[in-house]
Amino acid sequence: MKKLFLSLVLGLSSLTLFAQGPTIVSTEVQTRNVVIEEFTGVNCQYCPVGHDNVSDFAAQYPGRVVPINIHTGGYAAQYKTNYGSAIEGQSNLEGYPAGTLNRQTSGCKTNNITPQGNSWQSTAVSFMNTASPVNVAATADIDVITRVMTIHVEIYYTSDVAQNGNLLNIALLQDNIIGPQIITSGYNAHQKTEDGQYIHMHMLRDMITGQWGDTIAKNNEGSINAGTFISKDYTYTIPQQLGINGDMWDVVLGNINLAVFVTDLSKSGCTSLKGPNIWTGVKVIPNYLNVNTFGANIQSLDAQDVLGCENAVDLYATVRNEGTAITAVDFSYENTTANITENSSVEVDIPTFSSVRVKIGRVSVTPSEVNSFKASITGLNSEEYTSTVAPAITSHTKAEVYHSTGYPTLILKTDTRGSEITWSVYDTEGTVLYTGGPYSNGSVVRDTVVFNNLYDGCFFFSITDANQDGMNNGNGSGNYEIINAQGERMYRSNGKFGAGEVIDFSVDGVGAGLNEANENICQSFVYPNPTSMQATLSVNVNKADKGHITLVDITGRVILDLGERDLVSGENKIDINTSKLSIGSYFIHLRTNNGITVNRLNICR
Repeated sequence: MKKLFLSLVLGLSSLTLFAQGPTIVSTEVQTRNVVIEEFTGVNCQYCPVGHDNVSDFAAQYPGRVVPINIHTGGYAAQYKTNYGSAIEGQSNLEGYPAGTLNRQTSGCKTNNITPQGNSWQSTAVSFMNTASPVNVAATADIDVITRVMTIHVEIYYTSDVAQNGNLLNIALLQDNIIGPQIITSGYNAHQKTEDGQYIHMHMLRDMITGQWGDTIAKNNEGSINAGTFISKDYTYTIPQQLGINGDMWDVVLGNINLAVFVTDLSKSGCTSLKGPNIWTGVKVIPNYLNVNTFGANIQSLDAQDVLGCENAVDLYATVRNEGTAITAVDFSYENTTANITENSSVEVDIPTFSSVRVKIGRVSVTPSEVNSFKASITGLNSEEYTSTVAPAITSHTKAEVYHSTGYPTLILKTDTRGSEITWSVYDTEGTVLYTGGPYSNGSVVRDTVVFNNLYDGCFFFSITDANQDGMNNGNGSGNYEIINAQGERMYRSNGKFGAGEVIDFSVDGVGAGLNEANENICQSFVYPNPTSMQATLSVNVNKADKGHITLVDITGRVILDLGERDLVSGENKIDINTSKLSIGSYFIHLRTNNGITVNRLNICR
């Protein structure tokens, strides 16, 4: 929650111990961990792809990568700190998104990374394969009543270091900060919330040991010897909010962690680089003390359409645990518009001060109308619980189920990156009935498919974009629509669907046969059948009409489009040149204002 004013109370003290031996730090030679300081900002549209790539890299090497997101510079409209500008100033930053790896230098420049590329990853791996002269380990405990955090750090040198001192840095980081972020369509879409906000992770909030750290292992003889052991303890009172210039944001227990790293005192010789370089570092997840036995609240409530031609939505609640571990939550939820109230019990694992999004139930709705919902927690771990927080509310409008009497048709146009597009049609059992894509790149591709193998029932159309930016890349705007058998538009997408979308639709009136008569078409047939070079479609109508004729292969794709023809009362004969068609089976579709008739045609030679 954003506030404008804050009165901060910080407490920080430290104690250095040399007497006791190592208890949590290893005395064996270890390879270096990588601390990635990533410079970012909410107005940087490509920064989310940097967040995504660094997070993916950290996930590949658990425990070996310590990401720190530093909001600084002209793109940082929010979340600035008192420390970011100085850290950026010693990095020789060359644009956003970018960052440094252990503040290391190459010539007179740091290893500037652009997370959109991959070259920095090989540099990071090379660091992780290099022995570190120093090991570091740390623990942290937080009293949830006083908000006092006690930090214990142990440092052990496995090799001689030719310096008379090093620096210990402890950075306070925070995850799950919900706030603004400009984002290029599709990039890091999983960090977006239902209401269009963004979930910021490992954001720098404070440097507990100051701008450049706390001096350790000071030795006037000009070296730190192998076997040197240092133990330091700090206490730090966690503020309710942090920020600068009135831009204050809550510091939420359960979402914070620490980056603990040791730096040298070296200077690179480059006047623009102020050092120091990072030897190694670790990420620390705090433990919590004096936690309440029970406590939980619903942070947000959202609804999602139930697919499968059902007029219902699934309600989801994001539940935050304010007490000891939760294994089950009881809910009361309702559609206040329709006056429908339900109860449910959900088994779920929610650690202390963590949040989990859970499905709490399914509610019937009236489509195409705004439906309002409300939910509250009534029990925790099979015991009655009364929350002091007001019930969560939300509203949602579910679209009407799209419908076709007869076979529907897909008309699709890609952008110039068709290789990213794939789609499928499947039934409620998950059986895939049609597929399309990937298409070619470089030019717009058009694809028309008649779903003439469908039957009476409910179906799903799913389309995905591998680059998660939909069919609109600036070099061509793609779109698609699904029309019913009467030629009316059931659904149209402008192509801006990000990673993809799924719609459901129903079909009926296709089970009685291919060339069933309708109220105007008395009879239709094709001859000769089979044929090789030419066929004739004979259509007998009660009164003058117009009909659109297409020839479709067995996959549903339109092979020939003969366009719209005038049909006179009585018999009509339309010649179809089949000389260029491959051997096989086809379907001739005749669509009029009254429906569609289909005749099968076999090509033999």
